Amino acid sequence: MVNDEKFLTLKQTVSALVTYKEQGVDVSGADYPIYIKEIKSHWQLFRMEEIDAVKLFIFRQSLFEMTPSERSGVLSSFGIQLTDKDKRKGVTGVMERLYRHYHKPTVRARLEQIVELSVREAAVALRKEETVTEALAELSPVSILFTALNDERSDWIDSFIKHAPLEYVKVQMDLLTFASDIPNDVFSFKRAQEAAPSDLIDDERKDGEKVREIAKLTEQIHLLQKEKEDIQREFDSFLAEAMKEVTKLQEECAICHDVVMQLNDKMEQQAFMIRTLKSEANGQKEEPIPDLRGAVVAFIGGEKVRHFKKVVHKYNGKMDFVSEADSALVDGAVSRADVVFFMHGFAGHSLYYKTKEAAAKYGVPFEYVNTTGVSGFERQLKTFIVQTN
Repeated sequence: MVNDEKFLTLKQTVSALVTYKEQGVDVSGADYPIYIKEIKSHWQLFRMEEIDAVKLFIFRQSLFEMTPSERSGVLSSFGIQLTDKDKRKGVTGVMERLYRHYHKPTVRARLEQIVELSVREAAVALRKEETVTEALAELSPVSILFTALNDERSDWIDSFIKHAPLEYVKVQMDLLTFASDIPNDVFSFKRAQEAAPSDLIDDERKDGEKVREIAKLTEQIHLLQKEKEDIQREFDSFLAEAMKEVTKLQEECAICHDVVMQLNDKMEQQAFMIRTLKSEANGQKEEPIPDLRGAVVAFIGGEKVRHFKKVVHKYNGKMDFVSEADSALVDGAVSRADVVFFMHGFAGHSLYYKTKEAAAKYGVPFEYVNTTGVSGFERQLKTFIVQTN
């Protein structure tokens, strides 16, 4: 058929139109309706349907993008093993081996599934928009043609011809050329089907419908997965921004806390100065400031003790801090301490009993602080100093 003079003339004409268009020449006025009519007449000479040729054409195109080992793997999924001779012949050998098994329903079903997955973008675009106008700008013509034929949507074919007549004619010529090289006996099973009992035909038709349904569900799963990934990215971005904001607020709170502590220190200094001035005015002597005289305070419980440590240093003492997570260090800290302050609000019962036993063991005074505030701790520390001096 490819040697037919009429076909060769049409092929040369289409090739020339493609060249002109690439050179910027306006080819919209060509006799596309006549070309399309001739194409339809050529298809009638084949013993295959256009959709079958399109499927095999798309599958062959995908093979060119695979390595030899990938081609062998794909054919294995059909239940077909390539011989060394097939592998040496490359894509041609793969297609020839496929043709020998094309009469099997499982092979045809697998081929259709692979093709539908490979043109998924075109299928999704067309079924969503129900038009090929925008799809033509990004998708391959053969993918659009397959989707239109597979869904039996003549309106998509009409739209394809209307908006891209040259591309439609070009892909049809490529398909006809490809189809003419397919052995005649590849589709002999269809003639056998025509003579087969109707129930067998119905079973195969149902199998085909199931395969198409599976392909459509696969598309939906792919879209849902993409939506899930988009939502996850948005959530991760939101969470990252929220964590930045939380960190910023924590830093601001820490700064505010430092400012409050500094103000408390200044207020206490001013109060001391006022008391001193009043005492001097009344001829009285101010009581001495409580002094730990270098004594070690074992501070048990809590995590952030910077401000508590400042209080201990304020009264000329040293702090040995043990957190609840480091309970194994309690015994050593207590043995080195002059007094133990157990922070009830920062520690649990097990740590309490362990600290209490260690204090009794080493004869170290034990102070139970029933507060988490710095000022409350300072008052109790001052009371201890006054009582022990």
